[in-house]
Amino acid sequence: MSGEVRAHYETILKRFPDTLSPCKRYQRIFWLARVGTTTMAIRILCPHFPEARNIQVTGDRDILNLISANQDEYQEICLDTSTVLQYMIKLSNFLKKVEQNIGADPSAKSEDTGRDLAILEEIEKVGFSNLTFISEDLLKVQFSMTDEMENIHKLDITIPPEYPSVDPTPHADLPSDWTPLVSKSFLDMYVSWIEAVVNFVPVWHTLAELDRVCWVLDPDPPSPRHLYRRIAIAPSLCIQIEVDPSAPNQLPAIKFFGPDWKVTPLREKLCVNSEEWDFEDPLLTNLERILDLDFPGKMSVSREDLKVDCWICYSYHLDNKVPSVICRTKMCAAFFHQSCLYQWLKSVPETRTTLETLFGDCPYCKSPINVGIPK
Repeated sequence: MSGEVRAHYETILKRFPDTLSPCKRYQRIFWLARVGTTTMAIRILCPHFPEARNIQVTGDRDILNLISANQDEYQEICLDTSTVLQYMIKLSNFLKKVEQNIGADPSAKSEDTGRDLAILEEIEKVGFSNLTFISEDLLKVQFSMTDEMENIHKLDITIPPEYPSVDPTPHADLPSDWTPLVSKSFLDMYVSWIEAVVNFVPVWHTLAELDRVCWVLDPDPPSPRHLYRRIAIAPSLCIQIEVDPSAPNQLPAIKFFGPDWKVTPLREKLCVNSEEWDFEDPLLTNLERILDLDFPGKMSVSREDLKVDCWICYSYHLDNKVPSVICRTKMCAAFFHQSCLYQWLKSVPETRTTLETLFGDCPYCKSPINVGIPK
């Protein structure tokens, strides 16, 4: 897209701030035009933007009725009009000129026109500058904001065809603790969402150091809705922490994953040292102190050295599952996806099946190992 095209659209926004386009090339334009006491939702098709060639009004029956009733005046708009901006200026003057012909009774508006107008007015209340997407059928809109950590958050609103009789539905990538406000008012939903984002910033800030420094295995990648982290802290050993969003500086919920001979000492240290948790220290500093352990960093230890991926498929995530079966032999401590180990043992003739469990040998060290049949 040339800079000239973008500059032309920005000029239109300056002249008509209640305008937006759902297309990257601005070939469709929504315009909330005000004429006297009447507000009209106008849809303009401009296939050769910024040129006015073949431009036409495709929406708002009120506008189409006005054009039909005032064909001579409207035809003058299309004469000697070379750009979309010129067309919109002339169309604005046309509407002012025939203002007396516009019915002031809101009930006279068509159902489609009333829906479009209601949606565009709601968007205007939130602010066109906060809008990042709008579908051409006006069934979806998206607003955004940037938090104090310079992270961009997005609020998606799905608008039913029956709006405003039926409420729209908000969606956002926020933790399950968030209960979205459902309302006919876009502004109320937007403000409620902003408040939620601001409230979650402290817990995101707490987790940010772990994401930056440590080997986070799950979720991959972390998103704002995830308040837990499963982190590799030693070969064949992981810790999972989940932070309380209402108290991000407190001791989080902690689980360990690994062979018993590695996990048991850490559980004992956690029990003994939990009182050493300092609310003023970063999460990583506190975890390393109470566990008496230095978490391996991305810059100092390779992921392969940590041996936390499945030893059969060599990946960590498989069909949204993570390795959950561990060889208990100290010299091995291999991790496996349940489905991978099941398929492996199933292919070995010596494997025995009892009830819902397969019993066989570890693929690496040949020590006894068992796995439940995947559901």
